[in-house]
Amino acid sequence: MEILIGLYAPDFQNNTNFMMWCNMLLRTKKKGHVRVSAAFRETDVQTSTSCLTLPTLDFVGDKDAATPPALVRGTADLVVSS
Repeated sequence: MEILIGLYAPDFQNNTNFMMWCNMLLRTKKKGHVRVSAAFRETDVQTSTSCLTLPTLDFVGDKDAATPPALVRGTADLVVSS
């Protein structure tokens, strides 16, 4: 539950779907969650992202703890046409 509180903005925590997301995370096997988190952490997307030449639309919420605006801007800057 603490993970979700840290990841989601207060406005979303008041949303009726917030408990659904909490329950989904709580039902996820720990081993699976750890492996997915490790895959995200260990994946270097800079090379593959910098090869993209198609136009992109990059957006993020200003209260997004998982993908803060600076990270999204940095990723968008890797794409030639974004």
